Amino acid sequence: MQRRLLYVLASALATALLITAAGFVGPLAVLLLLVAPIPAAYVGLVLGWPVCLAAIALTAALLTLDHWQSALQYLLVFAPGTLVVPELLKRKIFWDRAAAAGTLATLAVMVPLGAIVAASEGETLTGLVRKLITAEVSAAEKLYPSMQLPPEQLIELQKIGEMLVEWVPRLYPAFLTVSIGGVMLVLALGLRRLAGRAYPLPGPLFQEWKLPDQMVWGVIAAGFALFIPWQPLKIGAFNVLITLLPLYFLQGMAVIAMFLTRRKMPPFVRGMVYMLIIILNPLPLLVTAMGVFDLWVDFRKPRIKK
Repeated sequence: MQRRLLYVLASALATALLITAAGFVGPLAVLLLLVAPIPAAYVGLVLGWPVCLAAIALTAALLTLDHWQSALQYLLVFAPGTLVVPELLKRKIFWDRAAAAGTLATLAVMVPLGAIVAASEGETLTGLVRKLITAEVSAAEKLYPSMQLPPEQLIELQKIGEMLVEWVPRLYPAFLTVSIGGVMLVLALGLRRLAGRAYPLPGPLFQEWKLPDQMVWGVIAAGFALFIPWQPLKIGAFNVLITLLPLYFLQGMAVIAMFLTRRKMPPFVRGMVYMLIIILNPLPLLVTAMGVFDLWVDFRKPRIKK
């Protein structure tokens, strides 16, 4: 009993600290938020979902001390996957399927509640997103005069704001799915890493991971749909591409990981390569293309030297 209580307290405190610290570290906030659900989920993996549920409740209570909205956002964004992913991993579901299920569970909670909130304000969900984006862009534009930027940069920033107001409400389904999916993927892989040999979990190594072959037809169909002059179809195609292409980027990264593993590169070198791929253009596009064409080329197949 004391062990369970200690796990609950430690995981709740760690999660609350990660989420709170994310508000003070600028761009590093993304990294903190990605790993935030891991402590409570690990408790669920080791001690079961009732203890995980207690850790989630205590985390929400701690976040309420800062602001009730922080607790609500935690419960909507992190709590469903924190419960679902470790439970599926314990049932020998592969980590990629567990991450996908965690994403769907989170969306199944967030989207209906968002629609209810929008309806209470007399808006559709898309209208509510547009309203929020417009408010954020307007708040940013009020800061432009104090930044003392050249007129050319101010014009560019205003154009970017107009583009955000126009396109984000149309593409928010894909952006929301990709962001939640990223959290769930880090959660599933993090749990698999932490479990180690003590709690062996099924699923391929990341460098061996591959998407189902049939998924490439979604990318091909969406790409052709962009050339059809019908706006609703184009918006749908953009949403499909924004959702699928990050998955093929991951498959391309798996190809790179296999290459580095065969070369027996040390972890530090592998980490530097991954970081450079993410931040240097056009490497992300090239790695995504590698992931798409891996279906036909099979880059990871051992080559026989002649």
